Amino acid sequence: MKPTVVVIDRRCIFSECLCEFLTSSLPDLRILSVNNARQAAELAFLPVTCVLVSEAGDIPVIQEVFPKAAFLLLSDGRESQKSDPQVPKIMLDMPRNVFAEMVRSAARHGCAHALEPASAPADHAVVLEPVENLKKPLQTAPCEARLSDRETEVLVALKRGLSNKLIAYEMDLSENTVKIHVRNVIRKLGVTNRTMAALSEMKGVSVPPATDIPH
Repeated sequence: MKPTVVVIDRRCIFSECLCEFLTSSLPDLRILSVNNARQAAELAFLPVTCVLVSEAGDIPVIQEVFPKAAFLLLSDGRESQKSDPQVPKIMLDMPRNVFAEMVRSAARHGCAHALEPASAPADHAVVLEPVENLKKPLQTAPCEARLSDRETEVLVALKRGLSNKLIAYEMDLSENTVKIHVRNVIRKLGVTNRTMAALSEMKGVSVPPATDIPH
């Protein structure tokens, strides 16, 4: 049975839309949405490994239902409610692929203690990675592993949150070629996945203003 992610939000349309997005982005996971803690309790028999919740006050109750799940607090950066600093926030305005990868990371590692929030400014999203990865600070590319011009373009696209398909469209390449460039970027930056590559810092690499792209 697939690991299960539960979205808990009282706004029915919002939770259903988020559920549809995650279902299409993360086919390896089972995504369900409910509107409150009572409905969530009815899912206690499922292998829930990650819970996305919008109300910090609901977390203690829901943790009793899913004691082994990782919890992420949905945030738009404007909430005034107090939240447990041990519960990472996931920002709703971050690039879609980064959001999805954070959810996958939390769901795949299961228990809440298997994930830790990386240090980040208060106004930015917390990035989830396995504990062993967080002990390795993000680094700039070493001198002997400089990115090629094409790889730099791919890195900029990753920082913009583009999928391989959209990168291929913009750069007039095949998706397989883009995948190769992405793998090279990840290797040269010394990180473990495209999310960490997108969040890494590298001299001379900046993200241009977003432009309209076809969907």
